[in-house]
Amino acid sequence: MMKKDIIKFATVFVSSFTLLFIGSCSIGLGDAVDTAAPKIEINYPPKNAIVRDSFIAAGSCDDDLSVESVSVTVTETTSRTQYGPYTATVSKDKKSWSVLLNAKSNAEYDMFEAYKKWEFPDGDYIISAVSYDKQNKVSQAATLPISIDNTAPVLLVSKPLAIGNETASVYGRNLKIVGDISEEHETTKLTLYYKQYDGTSFVDSEPRTLEITGFGTMSADNPLTIAKLDESSSEAASSLLTRNYKKIYTGSETSPAIDISSSDKKNYYCGFLLEDNALLYRHPGDSGSEGGNKSSEYFVLSDAFNEQLFRDTTPYSLNARSLMLLLRGQSVYTDSQIEAITAIFNNPLY
Repeated sequence: MMKKDIIKFATVFVSSFTLLFIGSCSIGLGDAVDTAAPKIEINYPPKNAIVRDSFIAAGSCDDDLSVESVSVTVTETTSRTQYGPYTATVSKDKKSWSVLLNAKSNAEYDMFEAYKKWEFPDGDYIISAVSYDKQNKVSQAATLPISIDNTAPVLLVSKPLAIGNETASVYGRNLKIVGDISEEHETTKLTLYYKQYDGTSFVDSEPRTLEITGFGTMSADNPLTIAKLDESSSEAASSLLTRNYKKIYTGSETSPAIDISSSDKKNYYCGFLLEDNALLYRHPGDSGSEGGNKSSEYFVLSDAFNEQLFRDTTPYSLNARSLMLLLRGQSVYTDSQIEAITAIFNNPLY
C-alpha cells in the first residue's frame, strides 16, 4: 500500500512539472518577445581622425526587434573629463544613428581664449556609444579614438623681417623663410602671398600666391627654401624651386632663362598662411573635407617682440611651441601672465 502511494505521488509531481515547463516555454518564445541585447558600431569619423569644428559621429545599430535609442559620451583621455551623454538620432529603419558633437559658441573671445568657442578643448578623445531596445536592454559600448584640433599652426618669422617702410630683407638666388613652425599634428601647406612694389605703388592690384607643400616643418636651424634659381642643367631649370623663383620674379614659371647678374632688383611685400591636417567631418562616409585650420595671423620676430616676449631674459621666454599651447588653452602661464602677454600682442607699436 505504501509503495503504490509513492508511485502515485511521483507521477503527479512529474506531470505537474511537465505542464509547468511547457507553459513557461510558450511564454518565453514568439515573434513579439525580445530575447537579446542590441548591438552598435561607430563608423564615422574614421578611427584616429584629426577633427576640427563641430562634427557628426555616426554608425550602425541592430536588435532582434527594434533599437529605441542611442546614447553617446565623449571622454578626454588625459584629464578623463566626460562630456554628455548626448541622445543620437536613430534612422526610421532603426539600423543607423548619428549625432552632432562639439557645439560652437558665437561669443567673441580674444586671441588666447578662442579655444573656448568649442565645447571640447583641443586634445585626444574617446567617443563611446550604447544602444537601448524596447525592454531597456543595453548594448556593449562601441568606442572610437579621435583628436580634436581647432588651433592653426603657429609661425614665428625672423626672415623676411622688415615691416612697413623698413629696409627689406635681401635675397639673391635663394628665397628662404627663416623661423619656427609649431603644430600639434601636421602642417600640410604654406601659402606665400606677395605683391611687387616699384617704390611708389604696387605693381599688382591683388596679391599673387605661391603654395608650398610637402615640407613638414621648419625651424631657425632648418630654414624653408621656397624658391631657388638654378639653371645649371635642364633638370635644375625645370625643378619646382626654379619654377617658383621665375613665377615670383617674372610672373611666369615658364619664362626664359634669367641672367641674375644683369637683372633688376625687385621689391615685394609678402605674407604667409599655414594650414594643418585637421578636417571637417559632417557627411558620414566621406574621408573629411574642406582642408585644415588656417592661420589667420603670423608673428614677425622684431626686436620689440624679442625684447618683450621671446628672449630668455623676459619673464615669458615664448617660443613657437609655448605660443601654440597658449592658443590651445594648454599653457603653464598664470592668468596674470596671459593678460600681460595679450596686452603686448595687442599693442599697435609691435
